[in-house]
Amino acid sequence: MASTLDNIDFSSPFFANFPALTPPPGVKSDFKHPYTRGPDVVIASSICLALMLSMVVMRFYTKIFVKRKLGWDDYLCIPAMAGAIGFAAVSITLTHQAVGPHQWNVPVSHFTKDVLRVRQHQICTIPPSNRSITQKFIVVDVIYSPAILMAKLSLLSLYLEVFRPNVKLRYAIYFGIVFVTLFYSATFIAFCVLAIPRPGQSLIGVILSKDVASLIPISVAQGAVNVASDFYIFLLPIPGVLQLQMPTKKKIGVCAIFATGSL
Repeated sequence: MASTLDNIDFSSPFFANFPALTPPPGVKSDFKHPYTRGPDVVIASSICLALMLSMVVMRFYTKIFVKRKLGWDDYLCIPAMAGAIGFAAVSITLTHQAVGPHQWNVPVSHFTKDVLRVRQHQICTIPPSNRSITQKFIVVDVIYSPAILMAKLSLLSLYLEVFRPNVKLRYAIYFGIVFVTLFYSATFIAFCVLAIPRPGQSLIGVILSKDVASLIPISVAQGAVNVASDFYIFLLPIPGVLQLQMPTKKKIGVCAIFATGSL
């Protein structure tokens, strides 16, 4: 059954002058020259990708040609790197499609061109050259959890290899591995179920469904767990390093190396 939105012409001049979000009191929408943070996203993503790729290359060069041995942390690093590249690439393309300016500086017709014209039963007929903004958001949401999971598991696997003789620390690492695996697997499944259109459901149907609203607390929880688990992974090796028989300066240096990896 066709949606009532199918009878509305979102490309009309009215929607070209109607903001996607009501501006705050005292603020007027600016559709012609809106302030955008899109370039900031591009610059930050490019710098982070360049640093990540250079470090990954050095890592594998050392492991393959110097140590001549790869570990689980190295194997997990590969999907983490692929996920980070995919996430950053899609995020950068979104900066050219109404992502960056405040939503009150974006007309509804801008989104309509890429999203709202998608009708029921037409989702599978959209050519690759016309991927919608919503589809890209879905890609970002879906790949984020497995990408961040692989990155955290890579660090925890490295800790496990280095600090295996330390029983207490080993169990703390096991706890971290189990926790992040269960949590990010759950969020991955949740985003797949709630964000990806079901058979016969259009993208606009997903946008207007209650499922999308339920993703908000999941995203908030994911953000909180991201920060908490980052601190956990950052602090985890410190007790083990402090127990090593070496000068204090070297201990500080080792902690700094682990801190760099956690970042």
